[in-house]
Amino acid sequence: MYLKGIIQQILVSYQTLTELKDAQNDLENMKKEISKINGLFLVIKNKLEKEKNQSDRLKNLRTLIIDSLNDKKIIENLQLLLKKL
Repeated sequence: MYLKGIIQQILVSYQTLTELKDAQNDLENMKKEISKINGLFLVIKNKLEKEKNQSDRLKNLRTLIIDSLNDKKIIENLQLLLKKL
């Protein structure tokens, strides 16, 4: 249940990011939501480190995160953005 709640919070922050409309204060909102997501991933990492079979669970979580980022082309878009900056 605890892990489920954290994942739901990550999804809420993700949804908030997808609904931004490039308004003036969106940069601050992006920073806030990305910070939340990073913090929540740290909580998940710390929680999983304390449990048994952590290497299998961490591998599954890592794979899931990488697949998700690739599916949404987030990494590709960040690399393109970095080149433009």
